[in-house]
Amino acid sequence: MPLTDEQLATIEALAQNEDAIGDLYKVYSSKFPAYKTYWDRMVDEERGHAIWLRSLVTTIKDDDRISFDKSSFNPDVINRSISDINRLEKEAREILPDVRSHAVQVKRALFDKELMYIYQDYMQKKKATG
Repeated sequence: MPLTDEQLATIEALAQNEDAIGDLYKVYSSKFPAYKTYWDRMVDEERGHAIWLRSLVTTIKDDDRISFDKSSFNPDVINRSISDINRLEKEAREILPDVRSHAVQVKRALFDKELMYIYQDYMQKKKATG
């Protein structure tokens, strides 16, 4: 029996999920230049998965010999996954620049604190010997 419209929509949703993951990885690629090659490779893999799923549809759509168990892939779960990934992408775009800045600020604060301890220790030793 050829694939139903519902089954075709499920496969397309799976492809869209792969696209969403690729979009998230693309943001990571731009936010973490030191790991750009890795993230770009991950983007390519996700794009490849989406292309494969879409080409699978054209290959099996009218083939009676192939069955597709829609119950294996709950469309609601797939759509929630896409929404979650899109939220992560948005957060990555908005938050990651701040995270880097915050990390620098924390390092500076720790460094300043360490310098203060060194200075206090120096002053105490100076007073004790002085």
